[in-house]
Amino acid sequence: MVGVQLKAAVLVSAFAFAIAAPVTLATNPRYGGYATSNYYSGVSGYIDQSVTSSTTAFHAAWITICPNSDCGHWVQIGTYQGDFAGGSSPSAVHVYYENADACGDYHVLDKGVPNLHNYPYAVYWNGGSSRLQLCNNGDHRLAYDFAFRKGPIPNVPFAFGTIGASSGTAEALTELQNSPPEGTDWFGCDDSHLCTSSTWGMQLFTGSSWQSWTSPSTKFENLPPAVHTYHNYWSFKTCPSSC
Repeated sequence: MVGVQLKAAVLVSAFAFAIAAPVTLATNPRYGGYATSNYYSGVSGYIDQSVTSSTTAFHAAWITICPNSDCGHWVQIGTYQGDFAGGSSPSAVHVYYENADACGDYHVLDKGVPNLHNYPYAVYWNGGSSRLQLCNNGDHRLAYDFAFRKGPIPNVPFAFGTIGASSGTAEALTELQNSPPEGTDWFGCDDSHLCTSSTWGMQLFTGSSWQSWTSPSTKFENLPPAVHTYHNYWSFKTCPSSC
């Protein structure tokens, strides 16, 4: 799914069968949330996506890094309800991760129901040097490895993806495709939906340390989803109408 820079959101593929030219099935993607103005090597935080009535339309809440603002490539983790390239979950929120890699090949996988409804997720550069990645078409591209993590530190990464730089634009967004029912999604808030402690908040990785998301950022609000900001920019919620 794509950041607002923009990428294609609902794609034909499965993780085991990456494709070089993703094809979108979605119409009228809509976004609510934030994207950084500066570049970072990772993004993390608690996400609590609302469960709505059963739907095959797509509703997701996610975090992503786009290399050097190139959102034709991305590493992303979050939750979704509905149908998309990585799976189908009409009546429950599921975890997924997604990668349009350094080659442009696409990978995606549904990871099932999250351990808790409000759960921390992270995607970040693993600190390694660049390497040449073999692409599906036989070409090679310069690539950096990024780790996907669900659950708190020190949970180990459960998967890795690549993009063509060690940093890029960080985004935290609700995404709507094909007009799904929408509830309230919470970013950087505690289990009771109190959004006052940065311990639960969205964070950015500088390449050497994590810091609270206070970096200059652009707000995206398509009405729907509407955005209510508690603290710039580490805690906010998205809503079906004015929050």
